[in-house]
Amino acid sequence: MATSGEQPGDTSRTQPGARTYGLEEVVVTSQRIPRPVLYSPSAATVVTRREIETAGGTSLGTILASGTGLFVKDYGGPSGIKTIAQRGLGTEHTLFLVNGMPVNSIQTGGVDLGMTASDDIERIEIVRGGQSALHGPHAVAGIVNVITRTMSEGQYATAGVEWGSFGYQQYRVAVGDGTAPTTWQLRYGRETSDEDFPFEFRNGATVLELNRRNADLRVDRWSGTLRTPLSSTVQLESYAAYHSGERGVPGIVAGPFSSSSARQRDQQAILQASVTALLSPTASWETRLQGQYGYQRYRDPELIIGYVPVDNYSVTREARFESRVTFLTPWGMRVNTGGDLTRSIDGSNVHREDARRTQWGIAIAGEQPLFGDEHEFSAALYPALRYDRAGQDLDAWSPQLGMFMRVPLEELTSIPDAFLRVRGNASRNFRPPTFNEL
Repeated sequence: MATSGEQPGDTSRTQPGARTYGLEEVVVTSQRIPRPVLYSPSAATVVTRREIETAGGTSLGTILASGTGLFVKDYGGPSGIKTIAQRGLGTEHTLFLVNGMPVNSIQTGGVDLGMTASDDIERIEIVRGGQSALHGPHAVAGIVNVITRTMSEGQYATAGVEWGSFGYQQYRVAVGDGTAPTTWQLRYGRETSDEDFPFEFRNGATVLELNRRNADLRVDRWSGTLRTPLSSTVQLESYAAYHSGERGVPGIVAGPFSSSSARQRDQQAILQASVTALLSPTASWETRLQGQYGYQRYRDPELIIGYVPVDNYSVTREARFESRVTFLTPWGMRVNTGGDLTRSIDGSNVHREDARRTQWGIAIAGEQPLFGDEHEFSAALYPALRYDRAGQDLDAWSPQLGMFMRVPLEELTSIPDAFLRVRGNASRNFRPPTFNEL
C-alpha cells in the first residue's frame, strides 16, 4: 500500500492540518521502456545520490550490501573481492549495466563491485527477477544498472580526502562543468590500505595474537563523462573509465607461521558512446557503442604446479553495438524494438588458443495500457520477446509478460490517495556459459 507522494505539491485532497511531503517521480531507465518505479511490473529499487552519500561506503559493493534481496559476498575489507548474489543465484546470473550497457566479465560472468567507487555513481537501479527478454544473457536473477555522474550544476571542481584504520587512505579530485546544455567532468581517485589488522588465532586451548598480512590494496580510478546536444533533436552521451588495482591475497591461516605472498592484478577499461535522436513527437531512435578491456593476473610463488610457480593471466576484449527504436502506436501502445551485436575475445597463458564468441540478439517490448489512468483504477500489460544466438550452436527464445494494476483504496481507509499496487511478471530466461565454464 502507498500513500500520497505521486503528485508533488498536490495537497488538494489532504485533510485539514495534515502535513504532506512531495516525492520526486523516480524512473527506472534500465528497462527497455523507462517507467516510474511505482508502475513497474517487476520489483524495482532506485538508490539515489543522496542515499549513496549517506550510506558511508566507498565502493559499489558497500552500497549494495544494504539492498533488499541482495547478498554481497565480501572477501575481506577494501582489498577483498566483492561479488553479489541475488535470489539465491550466483553473481553470473545478475546482469550488471553501466549507463544501460552490460559489463559482466566474459571470463567469469561476474563483476568485482569493489572496483567501482561510490563517488562516480549518480544512482543505482535494481530490478529483481528474470529480465532476459529485455536485456538478454545474464539477466536471470535481475539487473543492477549504475548511472554515472556528471558535475552538479554550479560546481566546477571538487576534492576529498579520507583516512581510516589499518593504513586506509583515499584521495579524489574532479573538475568539470555542470551547466546545461553541455555537462562534463573528469575524475581521479586513489585508494590504498595495508589491512594488517590484529586477530586471535585459536587452536584448541591455544590462543595466539597474530597480524593479518599480505592483504594490502592500491587502486587508481580515472573516469570522464560528457553529455551534449548535437542539435535540437539529437543528444550525445559518452563515458570512459579506467581502473587499475593490485592487492595481496592473504590466504588461509592454518597456524602461527602461515604466510602468503600471492598477488592479484586487475585492470579494466570501458569506453561508451550513445546518440539519441527524437524522430517525431511519438518516436525516438538510439544507437550505442561500447568497448571493454580487462586484464587479470594471479601469481603465487609458493604454489608450485608441475614444478612451476603459479603465474596465470587473462586478457579479455569486447566490442558491442546496440540500436533500437521506440514509438507510440495509434492504439496507445508504446513499443521498443531493436538488436545488438557483441564480439568477445579471451586470451590466457593457460589456454592453447584464444577463446572467441560472436553473440547477437533481437528484441521487441511493449507497454499496453488497458484502462484507467494513474489517478483511478488502472491496469497495463508489458509483453516482450527476445531471440539470442551465442556462437554457432547456442540460441534461445526469451518470452516475458508483465502486468501492473492500481486499485484506489481511499474510500476504504482514512489515508488520502491510498492505493493498492498489484504487479506480476512471468518469463523464461537465458544465460550462455562463461569462458571459464567452457
